[in-house]
Amino acid sequence: INELSKLLSENTSQIELDITANKIVFYIDKLILISKLIDGKFPDYKKVIPNNNTNNLIVNRLKLLSAVDRVSTIANEKSPVIKFKLLKNIINMNTINNENSTATEDLEAEYTGDEIEIGFNSKYIMDILNNLEEEKITLTFKDSSSPIIAKEKSNPDLTFVLMPMRV
Repeated sequence: INELSKLLSENTSQIELDITANKIVFYIDKLILISKLIDGKFPDYKKVIPNNNTNNLIVNRLKLLSAVDRVSTIANEKSPVIKFKLLKNIINMNTINNENSTATEDLEAEYTGDEIEIGFNSKYIMDILNNLEEEKITLTFKDSSSPIIAKEKSNPDLTFVLMPMRV
């Protein structure tokens, strides 16, 4: 779609379309763009969404985003892992890079659950936080090796799932 949009924005002449049962062909000037329907069954995405995460973290989205951004500034570029240590009402975030420089920050949050130490790619955490909108969000955890879920109350059908990294 993005490629088609780009091609159409640069075109002022007419285009031709051919549509069949499993593909669509766009003739744009001297270019031909073909899109084919994918055959096969997609895996059931609901199977990868955990339903047994019992440790709940409610946190200010913008404060968490800022803290992750600050801590990640010294993270290793190839593997920007941030370790989260979840304690009663505190998130401790830290990272260490190849030069043994460290960054750490504590953030107040509402956390009721087991003490968990879990690592994430900081870029993925920031992507999730940038795509949620509410002031307070909920992250649910099972343990240090299981996927987490990120949600907001105003949009219960929107679910982000993030796999942890080994730390």
